[in-house]
Amino acid sequence: MLGASPEAPRTASHPEEIPAGFRNQIQSRLLDPLPLAQRLRRAAPNLEHLIAGVMRAGMVLGVGRRAESLPRKRLSQSAPLAELPTGPITGSEALEWFRRKLDLPTVLGSLEISASLDTAMRNQAFFCARVAETNILASLRQEIERILAGELNFADARLLLQEFLQNEGYAIPAPGTPPDRSLTQLGSYRRLELILWQNTAMAQAVGQRMVSEHPAVQEGWPSYRYVANTERHAQFDGIVLPKTDPFWQNHYPPWDFNCRCMVLDDEGPANARSSGWYDAGGGAVAGTLERGGNLVQADMPPSGFAFDSRPDHAWETFRWDSIENPGLRASARRAFDARTGQ
Repeated sequence: MLGASPEAPRTASHPEEIPAGFRNQIQSRLLDPLPLAQRLRRAAPNLEHLIAGVMRAGMVLGVGRRAESLPRKRLSQSAPLAELPTGPITGSEALEWFRRKLDLPTVLGSLEISASLDTAMRNQAFFCARVAETNILASLRQEIERILAGELNFADARLLLQEFLQNEGYAIPAPGTPPDRSLTQLGSYRRLELILWQNTAMAQAVGQRMVSEHPAVQEGWPSYRYVANTERHAQFDGIVLPKTDPFWQNHYPPWDFNCRCMVLDDEGPANARSSGWYDAGGGAVAGTLERGGNLVQADMPPSGFAFDSRPDHAWETFRWDSIENPGLRASARRAFDARTGQ
């Protein structure tokens, strides 16, 4: 099969290895022989490009649930928070994964963090570029946890954070002004939107893959179909590759900052061929993607962002020696001790 990987699927092989919260999701998926999106495509093929599924698996219906189709809408890199789901999202395993993250206060910027921490370490740490205050990081974490727990929506979380930051002495830009669209100003609409979206989307991706890559589900839907909802990722729209393909290690949404793309379970064969993406060390490496005899631009983002959402990697145990930068390691250790009361 095109794009097939020689590596065996890295998933739990027995139902008891899957958290109980996801077993009903897996069983319900198996009871329905064909996803709604696929049934609609078969009934009316001309609708295929109008069907995109729910924004990021589970963002409205809950982690791990198959996407029930909604009209497709492409989002730009700076799509406003108003276009995100306004209701609470739930998923106990997504929340548990996020809670396992270690707080990592840092004065480093995004590119410096990428250079200092490997992909595996970034998966296990919670940090925001140039946020060195432990109380600020704790407040950001708290609101993200409340979103993942279904207690809060994005808009309310942003307002609560702006109120908190204002009390801490941060300037809160007037709505709609250039400073409010700045990514460098912590209290801005755009910066808080990115922090909330990126962290919840990453947690939801881990939850989705725990279900989609369970052997019982993978038997019926062996592939992923990429749905591009971010303009700079439009070249991947419609790509179908096996769930075991190395391409998904580096390009499973959100694989870049503010990536609004998603993947859908798909029963079809691959329509593309990838090579060179897999790195046993967990890092992002160069590779190629070919579809219809044409090369598809598939470079890793210039921001240095990398996210490995595979279930077996997402739950790895934290290792202190993986932080090579002494100052960063000491900062992380202090934050850990403060949080655990040591």
